[in-house]
Amino acid sequence: MPFVHDGSTRKWWVLERLTELNLGVCQQHDLPSDDLLRIISELFEPDDFERQQQAEFGATHNRGCLADLNKLLKRQGLTAYLHDTGQCFVRNTGTGVDSTSISRLTRPLSKEEAEQRERLRAFLGSASEDEFTERVLLPYSNGSVSIA
Repeated sequence: MPFVHDGSTRKWWVLERLTELNLGVCQQHDLPSDDLLRIISELFEPDDFERQQQAEFGATHNRGCLADLNKLLKRQGLTAYLHDTGQCFVRNTGTGVDSTSISRLTRPLSKEEAEQRERLRAFLGSASEDEFTERVLLPYSNGSVSIA
């Protein structure tokens, strides 16, 4: 998402961003906006979530996080669940509509993302194998890729 924290209290800043996102497009009117569904899905992204949460809290923490999320969603007649693939989806408990049916269309790139994409394209078009290894592969293995 193309948001930059403005330094205000994080709790209120996040609430404002989530409120904005909730006003966005939704393919299923019985569910939250597509952007909020994408955020929930990404928060529970199997590889990232499992690795991070297990390292910090142990193997059973993901079920506790899902239970906490469901306490909040229940008020809106929604429930989140982990699919067999490990992905997190949201279901309306009244109508049965769930987010598995929502197409995962890519959103338009923000101005910053488009600029980053152009810089990456230019770099890849001119970089030697050694430059690519030093600036992309090695930092990627550490989780800190940045093509300026």
